[in-house]
Amino acid sequence: MLEQTQPYSVIHRRDDIEYRLYPAATFAQVRVCGQYTMRLNSGFRELSHYVTGGNAQQRAMPIVAPVCKIGRAHV
Repeated sequence: MLEQTQPYSVIHRRDDIEYRLYPAATFAQVRVCGQYTMRLNSGFRELSHYVTGGNAQQRAMPIVAPVCKIGRAHV
């Protein structure tokens, strides 16, 4: 499977850092509670449902990498 990524332009480089310009985009996030592995699975399922048409417009939308997890391991 080919992985899609958000397009960007590198506007400046300094040492090992790239400063990037991304076009406008829409982001979705969820908050889940519980055991760490359960949160990862539950959060991904909820987002997957949303982008495959389980949203107010009942419309699927493209998803690009990366899918990120942010937060503490122990909540």
